[in-house]
Amino acid sequence: MRPLVVFVALVAGSAHADVSAPALAPPNDRIIIVEAQAAARCRPGKYFTPSAVDVARIDARVPERLREIAKEQSYLGGRARDVLSLLPRSKRFYTGELENKERVVAIDGVCEHIPDFFAGSRCAPEVADGGACFWHLRFDLKRRTFVFFATNGEA
Repeated sequence: MRPLVVFVALVAGSAHADVSAPALAPPNDRIIIVEAQAAARCRPGKYFTPSAVDVARIDARVPERLREIAKEQSYLGGRARDVLSLLPRSKRFYTGELENKERVVAIDGVCEHIPDFFAGSRCAPEVADGGACFWHLRFDLKRRTFVFFATNGEA
């Protein structure tokens, strides 16, 4: 069963919801919203479940942010270029985390060829290497901006 995304449009001063939209992230199923209870089972911390609308908005901005970082002539710039080349085929886990009472959405990307056991656990992957096949962004909901980017090292 696929979840539905509710799109809200303001028309002539009233809100209308379109619940007929297909599951989150058309045209593919590469976005996984990690529910708070699942996140708490995976690792210690305080969590919330990000809304499908927030996730869709954030996901739409991921390529733009990676392109900004990729312009830098630095190690991270090179890693962002690597992630951009893999992004169309990456799975993305969205986990809501509470940090000092602030709501931050952690985005953990995984290459498509990585086994699906991460998706089955409904938890973001935690690995020590893997290079650009494991990347991480953080989005501050209050400030509406990305606040962190990294990729894993190489084995």
